[in-house]
Amino acid sequence: MPNQTLQQIIDAMTPLQRLALHNEHQWMEMLDSLIHMREAAGVSQEDLGRVCGVSQASISQLESSNSNPTIRRLLSHALSVGAKITITVEHGGVPMNYETVTIPVRSSKPGPKPKPARMQ
Repeated sequence: MPNQTLQQIIDAMTPLQRLALHNEHQWMEMLDSLIHMREAAGVSQEDLGRVCGVSQASISQLESSNSNPTIRRLLSHALSVGAKITITVEHGGVPMNYETVTIPVRSSKPGPKPKPARMQ
């Protein structure tokens, strides 16, 4: 229907569609946060790729909104910029958490050591 507001479109969605939209929004926010943390630390995609054992092109692809990385690749990226990712899988009301630890990466460029960013 033309001229619908975003809220009207969301209101017309099924609960499953709203959940998918919410998950996509969270995914985009997480990617934006990881990119911001990498840049704030002065770490290039090439530096990050070296630490993660992948090419700069792989990091670029991971940081694009069209990417669908494996959990391992995403955790490696996050750890390398000093971020912590917590994954919660809930089954029958019982949550099972997987948490990472942070390991800051250093830029190959001269200058002060970057401080690890924290993801809230």
